[in-house]
Amino acid sequence: IDFDNTVILYDSVFHRYAVEVMGMPAEVPADKPSIRAYFWSKPGGREEWIELQGIVYGTKILEATMAPGLDHFLRECRSRGCGVFIVSHKTRLPTMGPRVSLHEAAWGWLNRQGLLDEDRYGLSRQDVFFEPERELKLSRIQSVGADVFIDDLPELLAEPDFPPRVRRVLYDPSGRHGDSQDVLRCRSWREIEDRFLGAL
Repeated sequence: IDFDNTVILYDSVFHRYAVEVMGMPAEVPADKPSIRAYFWSKPGGREEWIELQGIVYGTKILEATMAPGLDHFLRECRSRGCGVFIVSHKTRLPTMGPRVSLHEAAWGWLNRQGLLDEDRYGLSRQDVFFEPERELKLSRIQSVGADVFIDDLPELLAEPDFPPRVRRVLYDPSGRHGDSQDVLRCRSWREIEDRFLGAL
């Protein structure tokens, strides 16, 4: 499973600090793609967007929420003996904004949510990988022996080096993306659970 925008959701946090810190109009929809589009459309906005990401993924990460239905999915995986790994592309430090460890911030969020309680969710620190480069993320998906990988980024799932035997699932709760022959698109963790655990 990917981490950012798949396990953890930041939409409301992005919106709050885009308005409060960056002066974005409050009427911009409170979802990450709309907020990114706003910044990318204005002069110097890409740099502001990078700075905002550093704030949200770093010092304000504890305000983010767990994706709805993920907790139930993980408990069901544990009860059925299905191993789960989190594999994320995450740099150690933001390129702009507060100089905080994004890895340590993510570990703090996981601990705060109780997701590393192995007796409850079946996950431990040894099952979570924050890789500083996209190529290392793809290699890690291969090396953990994944049968299925779930990500919110269609471009990651379409990478030429994506492990060919791994089933690709796009987590698309907002329905922004179309269907693909090679990728299963699911709009909720409940749908993912029904498709992959319903027959077990």
